[in-house]
Amino acid sequence: MGAGFYIKENLVATARHVVDGCTRATVENNDGKSSEGTVIIKETDLDIAFISTEATIASIVTIDKGPRTRGEAISIVGAPINGLVLSSGRLKNYDPTSKEFRITLDIPADHGNSGGPVFSEKGLIGLIVAKSDFGSIYAYDQEQIDEALAAKSNSRTEDVQMMISNNSELENLLLASSLFNGAFLIVIAVLFAKRKRYNKNQVVINL
Repeated sequence: MGAGFYIKENLVATARHVVDGCTRATVENNDGKSSEGTVIIKETDLDIAFISTEATIASIVTIDKGPRTRGEAISIVGAPINGLVLSSGRLKNYDPTSKEFRITLDIPADHGNSGGPVFSEKGLIGLIVAKSDFGSIYAYDQEQIDEALAAKSNSRTEDVQMMISNNSELENLLLASSLFNGAFLIVIAVLFAKRKRYNKNQVVINL
């Protein structure tokens, strides 16, 4: 399982290791609406990938470009178990000069949070990509997402299927909180296609 979010019309951001080795995607939300998409892998060392969908079937996130403060309240959404999970915690550290993970979170997370959004009280601030042996969660910031988006694309050779839950379900989950204005989650079941046939083994994302 993995996560992701729309950063603009018809474009989903996620962790590269969620979709690495794939080229096509079928995105379906929990209401049954679906859209075909193309996996876009960029020529960058960042663990970020994108999915270009034929339609935008969930809301676009609101970006918080404000300064970060150590200890500020943050939240993440992912699918570490069956269904959506909202977790709250604190920003442990933010290093805007780092070439790797700029955001460190003190918050519970596990398999299924990879590629998911990190939110402040005002909007998106990052994308989850890793977890340390000591429990810290690492994420890229918005500038790094923009850097990956601007990089040249690589071609891929295989397929992926995925399911997303739409914004209305998140709003129910958050009890009408405005925290996730425009946010949604992609719950991804990855089935790799080899020689035009799907392998039925589900790929579990390692955070």
